Amino acid sequence: MTEEKSNPAAERPAAVADLKNREAGLLEAAKALRALSIYPPNHPQRANAASLAYNGVRSFLSGFGELSVQVAANGFIYNEQRLGENQPLVRELAREMHLRQIKSFSLRPELTLADFIAFLELILEDPERFRQGKYIEQWLQTRRIGTVWVNEIDFSHLVTMAPVEYDPEKVEEQKAEESSTEKMLLELLDDIDAENDPERFAQLMRQAEAVARPLLEARDYGPVWRLVAVISLHASPEGRPGPEGGPIRALALRTVQALVQGEFLQRLFTRYVDPRDNETESLHQVFLMLGPALVDLIIDIVSRSEAVGVYRPLLELGLQLGAEARPVLEKRLTDANPLAVRRALQLLGGIKARESVEAIKTLLDHRDRKVRKEAVLTLARFRGIESSRALVAYLQREDDPEVELLIVQTLGENKDQSAAPALVSLLKKRQLREDTVELFSAAVEALGKIGSREVLPELIRVLNSWKVLNRELGLQVRVKAAEALGRLGGESAMQALARYSRGKDQLGRACAEALAAMLQEEGTSGGGGRA
Repeated sequence: MTEEKSNPAAERPAAVADLKNREAGLLEAAKALRALSIYPPNHPQRANAASLAYNGVRSFLSGFGELSVQVAANGFIYNEQRLGENQPLVRELAREMHLRQIKSFSLRPELTLADFIAFLELILEDPERFRQGKYIEQWLQTRRIGTVWVNEIDFSHLVTMAPVEYDPEKVEEQKAEESSTEKMLLELLDDIDAENDPERFAQLMRQAEAVARPLLEARDYGPVWRLVAVISLHASPEGRPGPEGGPIRALALRTVQALVQGEFLQRLFTRYVDPRDNETESLHQVFLMLGPALVDLIIDIVSRSEAVGVYRPLLELGLQLGAEARPVLEKRLTDANPLAVRRALQLLGGIKARESVEAIKTLLDHRDRKVRKEAVLTLARFRGIESSRALVAYLQREDDPEVELLIVQTLGENKDQSAAPALVSLLKKRQLREDTVELFSAAVEALGKIGSREVLPELIRVLNSWKVLNRELGLQVRVKAAEALGRLGGESAMQALARYSRGKDQLGRACAEALAAMLQEEGTSGGGGRA
């Protein structure tokens, strides 16, 4: 009788605890990755989320040492045990790593916050860049990351070299043909630079298109780019200044738009997002000349993957097109691809297209949760009464603390008094927990900013709620209530603040400061400033 094999690591309590802790560490990393993919580089929530996740991972490293796992398509593996199978965020993290050819990775005990963020940013890079092999190694070396170890798939076995028959006559023919093309191109470029007559310039533009077409068909894009780069200079006011240069600018612009299309345009995009390319400025100038027609292709490209990564310059390019891109972006809000809809929303928010509020409001009921969330984020960026009221309606049926926090902060900045009842309702109905304390604090602060004294009873209730609220968590909210009461003023606010102003703790100091500011303002205004 053969003995049935077992996995001792899966049976020992300590090993089970180790697996659970590893899964918890992976979940923290997954949360940080999601935050980095949602928020722009300088957004405070991005830094906060990364820091919180880092602290969570550091907690594991301090207790268990190195966090090492293998990467599978739908989760992670450690000691032959699967991790994260029941955690959607962890599975998503594994899938993103798997797409980027990561076989396994280790976070060292001495992991730094900078290395942790750099590792997550690596996972946001375009998956196509990883297929060349050695990309991860170059990334880690360039950024001098020493506390993260990554094992990537070795592509060297995929490279084959077939013997090529050498034909001297064909080589000479090819050189002669290239020399002839080069000479013709140089002569054409000289003629374009020297021509000032619109009619003759139009002939040169037709000639340029005739030269470029066969090169485009042969995918010989180098000479075509040289041609386009020169013509684009004549399409700009700097190249052809004044009213007299108008006709030539128009002819040059039409030629640039006619040539920069299809696969050639996509190749130029590839060059544009490569930081090593030294013609980024010229490419940028050409792209702006393409106008709204460029937006659709940008959306198509940045909708290939959740991770924007290397294509972020394309989104920034779309933003620079400004208001003229709005009609195209609004049309993409009905796209069948939810990711394309989200990218269009990001651009509309970036260009502050307040005229698009009505179109965006319809997405608050979109079937895809991520689209609904992106619609909220976009409306939050507009800072207008119309968008504010749309957010109030959504706040009453949304239960994602992260989204709610952003809505609440926006309502406070907009100072729309019609939002006050919804904020009061939130404070009454929601339970104060560790994951909602920031939301409660923001709601109280927003009520103070809105400035309606109708909410004084609710703020006083919060200030006096020490028996109801979790004492430690409630202190932060009560301090915000004291500050909000100081903003609003009034006799009832003064009495509520006076009750706690003699305390020696943080709440006492906050009440005393708010009360002193109120009294000083009353003295300055002669006593008539407050009821």
